[in-house]
Amino acid sequence: MRGLVVYLRELRTNYQRNRPTKPAPSPDTVFHTEAASFRLETVARDLATPWSIDWLPDGRMLVTEKPGRLRIGAPGDGLEPAPIKGIPAVYDHGQGGLLDVAVHPDYATNGWIYLAYSDLIRQHGDDTSLTKIIRGRLKDHTFVDQETIWQGAPEAYVTGGVHWGCRLAFDGNGYLFFSHGERGRGPQAQDLTLPNGKVHRVHDDGRIPDDNPFVDVPGAVASIWTYGNRNPQGLAFDRSTGLLWETEHGSRGGDELNIIERGSNYGWPLITYGMNYNGTPITETTQRPDMHDVVVHWTPSIAVCGIDFYTGDRFPAWKGNLLVTALAQQQLRRVVIADGRVTHQELLFTDLGRVRDVSNGPDGLVYVALNSPDEIVRLIPAP
Repeated sequence: MRGLVVYLRELRTNYQRNRPTKPAPSPDTVFHTEAASFRLETVARDLATPWSIDWLPDGRMLVTEKPGRLRIGAPGDGLEPAPIKGIPAVYDHGQGGLLDVAVHPDYATNGWIYLAYSDLIRQHGDDTSLTKIIRGRLKDHTFVDQETIWQGAPEAYVTGGVHWGCRLAFDGNGYLFFSHGERGRGPQAQDLTLPNGKVHRVHDDGRIPDDNPFVDVPGAVASIWTYGNRNPQGLAFDRSTGLLWETEHGSRGGDELNIIERGSNYGWPLITYGMNYNGTPITETTQRPDMHDVVVHWTPSIAVCGIDFYTGDRFPAWKGNLLVTALAQQQLRRVVIADGRVTHQELLFTDLGRVRDVSNGPDGLVYVALNSPDEIVRLIPAP
């Protein structure tokens, strides 16, 4: 019955998956929303699948491109034509490639920049891959002093082109959290001996914290913080509460917004609001007492991706709201949260391209990475 409901809802909204992208708005087009009005300004164009945005203390922007390029530039001047040299080779295959970039909270002191990417190992005649986390520093437009922060065991590497994750988030106390997809192998999300389908926690230098929940479980991957996560591609701390929020792709329906809590099981594939892509059921169960409930699920799927809490002053009515991106439905959403619950959602814009990532700029503006067209735009307040 629930599968039939999903199907009927998909019929109602199926045009959205196949609709053409709207023409780019003119620079003087004003978007009027419930709590603010804004214009869209393009700050970088002609990119190759921009995946992630982060910021250096001097206000320069870092952007990853999926084929394996890290770009840098000041928003007012655009990105520099030449990418950063010295980035390791990535496995640009399917959904994999160069993924997230994150600047260390103490960058002014230590200069560390963190990258997540799809790492390739050729094994038994096959291309196998898993997400890898490294860090390095910028010197003379080159990524130097590289160190591996986290890498799975070779036997965990698998074939295929889906579900690497991966987002990075610092908690401000010296810990790095990162998400890892289950690589299209749902049962592995429940297997603590494998890193796939998990959110992980390490020290900023890659050491395993002594108080991680599965450190003393024989055979478990010690970096695991939560499990039962399908393909998490959004991860952000709410600095006002200290809570870690996560978005993950469901299958056919069942995209999720979760609060990530130590040691919790988020259920995939034992509980889900989605169904298989061929229309067959995955499970009849959406909740279990021993598994963490979703805060919100989006069914039909919006293909939820990067998230960020708005903390700037240029859009005061949005302060503290969660900004949520969507690929297939080409959306930027404003999500209002109170006491750990979503109380309201609003579409800020739609149909301008696949929305991959969103980020607070140091200037208080909102920056968005679009795919098709592949560019970075920013939201500027308007009367």
